[in-house]
Amino acid sequence: MDAVTVIIPTYNRAGRIESTISSVLDQDYGKVEIIVVDDGSTDSTESIVRGLADKSADSNKQIRYVKQPNQGACVARNHGMMLATGRYIMFLDSDDLIKKSMLSIQVSKIESENTQCSICDFETVDESGMVLNYYNNNRHPHDFIRNLISPHISSLLMRRDSIPPGLVWNPKLLRTQDIDFIYKYFASIESYSYVNEALFHYCLHGDERISDGYIKGLQYRVLRESFRSYVNNNDLFPIYPKQVCNAYMYALWRHQIKNFIAKHTPLRAKLVIKKLHPYIKLYIT
Repeated sequence: MDAVTVIIPTYNRAGRIESTISSVLDQDYGKVEIIVVDDGSTDSTESIVRGLADKSADSNKQIRYVKQPNQGACVARNHGMMLATGRYIMFLDSDDLIKKSMLSIQVSKIESENTQCSICDFETVDESGMVLNYYNNNRHPHDFIRNLISPHISSLLMRRDSIPPGLVWNPKLLRTQDIDFIYKYFASIESYSYVNEALFHYCLHGDERISDGYIKGLQYRVLRESFRSYVNNNDLFPIYPKQVCNAYMYALWRHQIKNFIAKHTPLRAKLVIKKLHPYIKLYIT
């Protein structure tokens, strides 16, 4: 059985990380490597993780704890990727959860269909575990790019050999780091599998989390430069993704124009724009 490496970046998550790690230890898949990269926590995160590692009775499910100076989630995830030894890799934030059958279902899907990755649906849940929303990821990977939609990084299980050597998390991005990484990966692969089931729980809570940066807007220039640089400097693409790259640039410009109009247009003008919606669809849809 091939191992799955689950990379968990964390920072001051003493109140939540035990549940996250437990959801990985509880997997019905037999061989799991958990790499927790602590980005300089100052609370009791380290003692909690080390305690779980000491208590873990299953030799096939091991926890590896690594601490680094505070450098951000991207650096932590890149650190975890360098240490990973499993045939499969997934990323999981230290305040989210995965269902017991997630790894076994996704590995089985990849192996039975001989694909490079597996994408599942996911749900948002509140602190009591109540499901708030269901997100269907049944679309071609390029469609996520064209429509500027994220499948969420933790819905994705990747074969490690499908990750190009030049693909890393971009520390220049203070937010939306996940779509930058996912889109580059999706532009690089030839095959994928889809699982019609929500196997991942994105937990909504009052604590600060990385995704809170989305409300501050996209770093359009950095995203454009990051994607172009990756495409232009990577010779390993099976097919040069020129069309996908152009579609992504268009989606970013469209999103930027829409946000600019929303931010600078008076309310009365917005009402007029709404009435004219079919005629100026490019800018407001």
